[in-house]
Amino acid sequence: MVIIITGSSHVGKTLLAQKLLEKYKYPYMSIDHLKMGLIRSGNTNLTPEDDDKLTDYLWPIIREIIKTAIENEQNLIVEGCYVPSNWRSSFDEMYQASIQFICLAMTEDYIDKHYNDIIKHESDIESRMIEADCTKEELKQCNRWFIEMFAQAGEKIVIITEDFEEVIAGLTMEQIVFVWTDGNNADFHRFYLKTEEYYNSIVGGSENRTAFMPHNLSEQISDVVIAYFGKTAIGCAGLKRYSESDVEIKRVWVEPEYRGQHIASRMMKMLEEKGKEEGYKRMILQTRPLMSEAVKLYKKRGYSLINNYPPYDKLDGAICMALDL
Repeated sequence: MVIIITGSSHVGKTLLAQKLLEKYKYPYMSIDHLKMGLIRSGNTNLTPEDDDKLTDYLWPIIREIIKTAIENEQNLIVEGCYVPSNWRSSFDEMYQASIQFICLAMTEDYIDKHYNDIIKHESDIESRMIEADCTKEELKQCNRWFIEMFAQAGEKIVIITEDFEEVIAGLTMEQIVFVWTDGNNADFHRFYLKTEEYYNSIVGGSENRTAFMPHNLSEQISDVVIAYFGKTAIGCAGLKRYSESDVEIKRVWVEPEYRGQHIASRMMKMLEEKGKEEGYKRMILQTRPLMSEAVKLYKKRGYSLINNYPPYDKLDGAICMALDL
């Protein structure tokens, strides 16, 4: 997947790119770095002040870099202001399916209230010379241009009106999507095997435990939620209808590098809501005391311990928890 981030100067493009890199390990390319490399190497007579001409000059290069990344199935973040409002015309549907676009802009009221903070934090990610023309009016004019041009092109614009940090945090989570599927899903089968390896590494295998393993996932687990980051499956959770009153969450898994972002909680919430909509009274799950982080998560979601719940009452070391729906 390729994420394009554009917007006015000082709007937080580089900060967002850095946050996405830290969270999802996607490398990012600064269009400003490409610009200065071409200018300082003498490959163009344009200067940093030639904004419109630079967009025309740089975009064909950026466009082909994006295409190459998609063709090679590589992840990349491209951030900078030199993105034309009609950028979609550069890509057919095959490429657009692998591109996420973010345009950031600030309202005039936000700039009036937070101008000093905007300037104060302009070098948080990269040190740069103070721009003499970066006045309050310059910022307003530039942000107005981005809002008007990209709105005319039919693009969704992320408008910063009050809480900058909240907007940036929200954008880092928006890259994750949740898809309903069933027990036949190949990504779910792959994660199922990972949970097996993980459980065995903690408690060890046993005949007693193996006897309760499902032999056909599609029959045992009918509904599954898969979390995707771009085209990459990063987590799952399944639903098993156990009785007329009880439904069970099975195989909650999030890849280690994506943990700590409430992905498991969001998948569980989706399954809980589905169980409630279908008229079930309780959501059941089974875990192990040694899996302390999982137990903490379940308790935080309102699950409590229950006893003598088949088929786990004879399973050594198993504990069961339930949530009233």
